[in-house]
Amino acid sequence: MLETLVIKDRLSDSEGVIIKWVHSAAQMTDSLTKDMDTGVLQEFLKYRKDTLHDVDEILKQRADKQIHQQ
Repeated sequence: MLETLVIKDRLSDSEGVIIKWVHSAAQMTDSLTKDMDTGVLQEFLKYRKDTLHDVDEILKQRADKQIHQQ
């Protein structure tokens, strides 16, 4: 975790890179290292297309869901 924070800090300061959280469904290569469905990766490899997700909207939906569950 510490190494990740250092890398994030150095990139954002020196390269103008913006690092954002990406939800699991958008991380198509997760299936290469985890026991999970490979459908998203297979679909990308077959059609060479991906879907863009609104990160702020997804985080808002998650927060709303957590509030509703409480």
